[in-house]
Amino acid sequence: VTGTNGKTTTVRLIAHLLTAGGLRTGMTNTDGVYIEGRRIDSGDCSGPRSARNVLMHPDVDAAVFETARGGMLREGLAFDRCKVAVVTNIGSGDHLGLNYITTLEDLAVLKRVIVQNVSASGMSVLNAADPVVAAMADNSPGAVTFFALDASHPVMATHRAQGQRVVYVDNGHLVAAQGKDEYRV
Repeated sequence: VTGTNGKTTTVRLIAHLLTAGGLRTGMTNTDGVYIEGRRIDSGDCSGPRSARNVLMHPDVDAAVFETARGGMLREGLAFDRCKVAVVTNIGSGDHLGLNYITTLEDLAVLKRVIVQNVSASGMSVLNAADPVVAAMADNSPGAVTFFALDASHPVMATHRAQGQRVVYVDNGHLVAAQGKDEYRV
């Protein structure tokens, strides 16, 4: 999971869902490293070194990583391929100024690295409401799911009309849709 804002919350939510699904889950974020809900390291653990610790842990079936720009710039990624990449947003680029990342375009090039490393059978989950993030779809070797609050957003409507996956909010319900099929939570 990468982006400028919302990474830690998104990582926690995904890890919770994987755990509820019966998987032994490892997670890294800016609060620490967690294995099956137990913190084994504290501090900012959103870099590749912490992610590698989770990948090598014998009690982990699924791993969820907060992937911050600093770690990617210093050490790259902790993995060659991932099943799912999530990009929350780029927005106005409130994380500029580190290691020559001075423009939104620079930040987008860096953040899309996880999208480029999705396996061919994997999924990129991208914010359709952020044009910089939505444009990353062209860089995904796997399928793309777009998300936004508004189902009628042009990127969402086009993607769904093409029979692809979208996730949005409708009257307080989370809706996952593909083509004409919908699943409401």
